[in-house]
Amino acid sequence: MEVALLYPRLFGKLVHQLTALGSDAGRAEDYVQEAFLRAWQQGPSFAQLQEGQQWAWLYKTAHNLMVDDIRHRAAQPQPELPEAVEDDLSRAAVAQVLGKLPAETRRLVVM
Repeated sequence: MEVALLYPRLFGKLVHQLTALGSDAGRAEDYVQEAFLRAWQQGPSFAQLQEGQQWAWLYKTAHNLMVDDIRHRAAQPQPELPEAVEDDLSRAAVAQVLGKLPAETRRLVVM
């Protein structure tokens, strides 16, 4: 079956499978879209596979894209804010929100 015919039938199912494995929906959609693009690039060799084989190919490709992305992001150093800065930001945010409340409500919250 051609990729264009599979896309509306399988896209949502594949996204669901990846989100069930822990991917967020936006990233899962990206992985599945990339898998369909790669299937389309395969041309006739993909089209001649049986439908179950096409599902397996798309699932495995999307899954591998997800795993590769997770590994890549895990290998990147994550900048960390010092704890004191995080606390100061939290205090500032709370103070800003409290300042927007009516006086009576603010007194109740601060108690």
